[in-house]
Amino acid sequence: MDLSTSMKMMSRSRRCDGQIRHARANGRARLVGLVIALASTGCQSAPAPAVVLVPPAPSAPMPTPVPTVELELQPQFDLNALPPASAQYLIPSRLVGLGTGTNLQRVADELVLALRRADYGDRVAFYWLGGDGFVAITRFEQISDDGAPAGWPQRWSSEALRPTFGDPGWLKALFFPPGSRYRFIVFAVTPSLVRTHGELMSFGRFVSAASGGAVGALPWLEHVHASAGTRAYALIYEFFKRTEFDTESYVKTSHINSLDHLAQTRLWSRQDLERQ
Repeated sequence: MDLSTSMKMMSRSRRCDGQIRHARANGRARLVGLVIALASTGCQSAPAPAVVLVPPAPSAPMPTPVPTVELELQPQFDLNALPPASAQYLIPSRLVGLGTGTNLQRVADELVLALRRADYGDRVAFYWLGGDGFVAITRFEQISDDGAPAGWPQRWSSEALRPTFGDPGWLKALFFPPGSRYRFIVFAVTPSLVRTHGELMSFGRFVSAASGGAVGALPWLEHVHASAGTRAYALIYEFFKRTEFDTESYVKTSHINSLDHLAQTRLWSRQDLERQ
C-alpha cells in the first residue's frame, strides 16, 4: 500500500469517528431536552392502577323453616274431611295481599282486618293446613234469606228470629215462622286444589271447629311464604232450622250464590269481589 492511499484511509476514519461523536452528542441533547420539556409541563409517569376489592353481594336470607315438632303441636285442619260446601268462591288474591313469596302472616293479617271491618271481631279460629297454608273458620252467624246478617244480638244467637209487630207479614210469620238460617265461612289459603268430599258434619261439629284453633294468629306463620299457585278460597256452609224445636240441617246447595253470600257479609264490596 503506498503512502497516499494510507493517508486517504486515515482521513476517512477520522471523519467517521467525528460523525459518530456528533450523533451521540445530538442524541444526548435530544434526550435531555425531552426530559426538561416533560418536567416543565408537569407530566409524570402514570401510577400503577389501584386494585379495588369489591365485596360479594349479600345473599338473600333463607326463610326459617318451621320445626317439625313445633308444627305438630299446632292446631291442624283436614280440609278434605269437610263435606262439599253449600257455596264456594275464589277470593281475588289482591284482597288479601296474596302473591308468590308473600309472607302468610301478612295474608292472615289482611283477612283479620276484613273480618273486623265486617263486625266479626275475633270470632274466627285459625288452623294449620299442612305446612304451606292455613284455614280460618268463622263462628256461625244467623242470616236472612238473602244472605244478609241478622241484626244484633240475633246475629250471633241460635235462637229463631222473632217477628216484629208492624213488619210486613209479621202476623203470618208469627204463626208460620220462616225458619232460621246459619252460616259458617271456611277461608282456606293453600297451593293445593280444594276438594271437599268428606262426610256430612253436624252443626255442633262446626261450632266446635269454629271455637277451637288459634285466635288471631298462628305461631310460626310469619316464617312460611306462599308458593306458586297459592290461592284463597271461601267455603260457605249453610244450615237451616225450620222451627225452634227442630235441629239445624245442612244445606247441600244454597239458593244464595257464593258472590251474594260474600257480598252480604260486607267483608269486601261486590265490585272488588267481581274483579278477579
